[in-house]
Amino acid sequence: IYYPDNFVPKHAHEYTFSSLLKDQYPDIIESTGSYSGSSLRRIDSRTGEIKFSRHLPGQFAEGVCIVGNVLYVGQHKSNKAMLFNRVNFEPTTLAKEQKNAKKSKPQPLFMLKQNNFLLLPPGGPITIRRMTFDTVKRVMYVTDGTETIFILDMAFRSLGSILVKDGDTVMRGLIELAFVNGIIYANMEGRHTIARI
Repeated sequence: IYYPDNFVPKHAHEYTFSSLLKDQYPDIIESTGSYSGSSLRRIDSRTGEIKFSRHLPGQFAEGVCIVGNVLYVGQHKSNKAMLFNRVNFEPTTLAKEQKNAKKSKPQPLFMLKQNNFLLLPPGGPITIRRMTFDTVKRVMYVTDGTETIFILDMAFRSLGSILVKDGDTVMRGLIELAFVNGIIYANMEGRHTIARI
C-alpha cells in the first residue's frame, strides 16, 4: 500500500494530467485543460510551484505523453495532438527532434513529419482523452473514452487496437492510461475501478 507524502492544490475547473520527469526530479510536466484555455506547465512536485508554463489559447489539452524530447499533447475536442519540445515547450516537429537527436541510426519515420501536430488516423480514436508510451514495444496507447485502446506508432499511424473486457463484459469509459512494467493501467470513468491490461 502506498500513501501520499504531499498534496498539491489544483484549480477546481481545470482538468490536469501529469508526467514525472525521471531524469529531472522533482519536476513534472503537466497539461492543464479547461474550456477557457489550456497550458503546459513545469511544476515542482514537492511544492506545486509553477516553474514556467506555455499558454495554449483555443485548445483543450487532454493528456501529455513524453517520448524522448517530444511532448505529445492530446486535445479532447479535436482529432489531433500538438507537438512540443519537452525542455522549452516550443512547438516542434518529429523531423526537427530527429535531426537534433544524437543517434547513429536515423529513423526515416520521423523525417516524414514536418508539422507541429499529428492527426489521428482513419479508423482510430476520434479524439484523445489520454495516451501513454510503451517503452518496450515503442508504441503509443491512446483512448478516446470508449472501451477501446488504440495502438499507434510515434507518427500516429495505426497499428491495431485492444478491446478491453472483463470476461464477457465490455469495459467502457477508459479515461486514464499508464504503462508501467509491461502493463497498461486504465481508469474507468464513473467507477472506482482500474483495469489491468
